[in-house]
Amino acid sequence: MLWLRRYEGSGRRIESLYPDERKDKGSTRVIDEETEQGLINLKRQLGDITMEIFIKEAKQRGILSERSKVSKATLYRLFKRHGLNEQKEAPQDRRRFEAEYPNYLWQSDCMHGPMVMVEGKLKKSYLFAFIDDHSRLIPHAEFISMRG
Repeated sequence: MLWLRRYEGSGRRIESLYPDERKDKGSTRVIDEETEQGLINLKRQLGDITMEIFIKEAKQRGILSERSKVSKATLYRLFKRHGLNEQKEAPQDRRRFEAEYPNYLWQSDCMHGPMVMVEGKLKKSYLFAFIDDHSRLIPHAEFISMRG
């Protein structure tokens, strides 16, 4: 009942039960200062690369030992603390093309449909459809069976 002794010893102040601030807050426990500085310098040199490649490069250059088990999360926090995770330029716009106004562009497509009975024989059917590129309205779609 350590918490009870702590509470009673403080004159029954509820604040005595609050958790203490970490004394090592803002620093890493796994990485020493020299290694930390080496990792920061390497990140500045290599820029925006994947964490797997970064760790491999740090091990090749001797900044991290081959047996080092530094987690990616630790490195992400380290780089965030030093402002090295921010993207330098705006990300490329990867949205799909869309026509500016309705009816400026229609797309069409065809896909295989189910087998249907036509004049006593099973025939392959196809779905043909048109779609307005801007509004995504489908003005016409139709299943057609091919003869032959």
